[in-house]
Amino acid sequence: MNTAESFMPLVKRYALPIYFGRADGSVVSNGTVTLIRLDGKPIAVTCNHVIKAHEDQQARFGDSILQIGDLHIEPQMMLHREDRPDLATIDLTGKESLIGPPKRVRFWEPVQWPPPPALEEDVLFYCGYPGDARQQPGAHQLSFAATFILGDVLSSTEEGGSTSIGIQQCDVTGPLAPKTQPSSFNPGGFSGCPMFMIHHDSVIYPELVAIGFEYNSSFDLFKFHHLKLIGPDGSIHQLP
Repeated sequence: MNTAESFMPLVKRYALPIYFGRADGSVVSNGTVTLIRLDGKPIAVTCNHVIKAHEDQQARFGDSILQIGDLHIEPQMMLHREDRPDLATIDLTGKESLIGPPKRVRFWEPVQWPPPPALEEDVLFYCGYPGDARQQPGAHQLSFAATFILGDVLSSTEEGGSTSIGIQQCDVTGPLAPKTQPSSFNPGGFSGCPMFMIHHDSVIYPELVAIGFEYNSSFDLFKFHHLKLIGPDGSIHQLP
């Protein structure tokens, strides 16, 4: 087991599935949320396109439900949403117990904010809940399995104040482990997943640095927004 894999049980605590579907249990989809505590406030971070997909389904059918664990996400819980960058923050104040048991769920409490940049020589890994691994044993029952991926930095692009980090997968642990070829890897469900970093000059502890938002199947490349785009109050810095 390498250094990054040894942290898998730890970092899974900071990622949960966010899912939506019709009230009868049909037409279910999911993304991932990253759990962060900023200035004492518990916040879930995901991609805005996940929230918009739920809204589109609600407009079409009229009965779409958006949830994290047993918690129904209501519009008033949204702290901030932006299309550029593709991010959304959700206020979970007073509702932590509804998203999962305390022993399973943790909120990342950063030592510094914003976190440091990711460098090419650093070890990077991310954890999400792929839709391919989602199971629905009953009409109102869902189960999810996390997949853990180590990657190399292939690109780091600055655009309008945003750092877009391109990660190519190297090793997959979890239900998608056999599907390591770009042609068979389905990133659906990873949107909003946390990316952790271990500095090349330290193996003491990982740091949360970015949120996954887009996958390029042609290059097997996953893109992440650096968390410097999120303010300590959960606000999101709009890009031009």
